[in-house]
Amino acid sequence: MIEPLTGKIIAPAEFVAIEAYPQYEFGINILVTVPEKNREPEYYEEMNKHYQKYKKSLSSSGIDLTVSSFQWLLLNPLSGVVDINGKEIIPLKHWQIKLFYDVYNPEDTYFEVTNNDNQEKGLFDINGKEIMSVAYDEITSVFHTYNNESKLTAFQVTKDNKYGLFSKNGEELLSVEYDYLERVIYNNDYKVKKNGLYGIIDIKENVKIPIVYNYIGNLDNGRLIEIHKNNLVGVYGVTDKEKGIYNKIIPEEFNELSVLSYDTTKNTGYEVEMIKVKKDGLYGVYNREGNLVVSVLYDDIKSYNNGVFLVEQNKQFGLLKLNGEMLLPFQSNAQIRYNYQSKKWELLENDIWRNIEEQIN
Repeated sequence: MIEPLTGKIIAPAEFVAIEAYPQYEFGINILVTVPEKNREPEYYEEMNKHYQKYKKSLSSSGIDLTVSSFQWLLLNPLSGVVDINGKEIIPLKHWQIKLFYDVYNPEDTYFEVTNNDNQEKGLFDINGKEIMSVAYDEITSVFHTYNNESKLTAFQVTKDNKYGLFSKNGEELLSVEYDYLERVIYNNDYKVKKNGLYGIIDIKENVKIPIVYNYIGNLDNGRLIEIHKNNLVGVYGVTDKEKGIYNKIIPEEFNELSVLSYDTTKNTGYEVEMIKVKKDGLYGVYNREGNLVVSVLYDDIKSYNNGVFLVEQNKQFGLLKLNGEMLLPFQSNAQIRYNYQSKKWELLENDIWRNIEEQIN
């Protein structure tokens, strides 16, 4: 590799491959690879046996493994990084080097290195400073979105099937002891699994939702959180998404729950409006604030539109207003529908759909 303006040799002609990465104001960082030295002939004979077997299996699938690919396998190259001046940033001793970078913030450029012996991974910054020791099974970059712009903010790691989180500076945020790790939408909190149970913590490992639940899931893009414990379900609401404040709005005492309706008038899009719950075979309804708006008394609650619920009791059907009054008393006629065009409830009588409110009035 030669610097084009001065003719200075950056990397001598002894490498298997050289890849140049333009990194904006940082100039060019070069990823270089060199063949491993001091291999015994027996090693290459054994590799050839594996190659022939591998090639045969691929050929039967219509895939051709080229000679150059084979040569690359035999060379077992080591990798390192030099800068535009030929200065070594990362020593030529790693099995593989992968680039992590943020296109919006080029200063956030990192090199993931993989150990040649046990395939463990570590992280170096753009200047070759070790950010995370070469000790992890996997490293994944974590991006958060601010003002419609995605930014690299942290790194998630795995080690022996345990998960943890590190900052961009290599500070351990979440210890590598969790069985599962997933960022909660809208803030920096994380859903975790530990000892078979789920909860939510912040990046200082303060517990926001106790790690006591058999399952935690999103009902409303992170604004409402479904919890399961001992075959019973409930709901937490996020009262302050920036600070990550959660309050239990539906106790975990129900056999099942489901979204009954969405409010599409909010800027947030499809926001859960009503949640149907079931307990001991009967149904009721909570609103998103955690208020019980329909008592758990009905055999089923079919739908909710324009402040009215279609409810079933003793194989009869009626319409129940949000204030608890009956718009339509229970009857055996199940031919009841909501007309989205007129925004009125209708009843089928003598093959004609009639507006129920007009009939009652």
